[in-house]
Amino acid sequence: MTSTAMKPATSSAYQIDDLQHRTVIALNAAGLPFHHPDHARGRAELAVPDACWQLDAPDDGQIELVRIPDENAGTDPHLLADITAMLLTGAPHRAHRDPRAAGRGFREAMTVVGLDLTASGFAVELITHLDKHFFSVCGEVLATVPGAPDDGAVSVADRGWLTWSRDYWIDHAEADPDQPDHERLTDPAALAVIIADRIVLAVSAEAPHLPG
Repeated sequence: MTSTAMKPATSSAYQIDDLQHRTVIALNAAGLPFHHPDHARGRAELAVPDACWQLDAPDDGQIELVRIPDENAGTDPHLLADITAMLLTGAPHRAHRDPRAAGRGFREAMTVVGLDLTASGFAVELITHLDKHFFSVCGEVLATVPGAPDDGAVSVADRGWLTWSRDYWIDHAEADPDQPDHERLTDPAALAVIIADRIVLAVSAEAPHLPG
């Protein structure tokens, strides 16, 4: 595993935000019009009927994709389980349906997602957060691939909030020939396509009219 000292370096052949830029280009080519609001750096966005997707693909390979639901729209929690399965595996397979989740609506998204993903063979953990100041409790379901910690994780909260995070640095970095004490992504263009392909699977599950 790469040490914290081995950060991506800036050299004559290295561009800041290179991976983000290339990933957005790959997504656009696949029919998903991600863009940077006001041409600013940072997260790229894509609006679909019931949600907004935000992508952060920095040059250190720490990818984060966030689905922010429309407050006025209810999200099918089984769909969230499908999206989670696709992001974790990179395959277009939908999650198994646990019969115990039947009849539960979007207000119980974590329950449905947790049951479906457990039935599909994923490792699922319930994480709770306590706010002792306001006497409130919130939680999220965290899903991973058993025995494959480098395949990333997806967290799902009630009402349809979803976050995919994955560290691609481990498998896609090499020594920087210009700065021997640093590393850099081996092929940002190829990695951008890998990331984009996985995002296309997930987003097209929710908005099948977009890709193509």
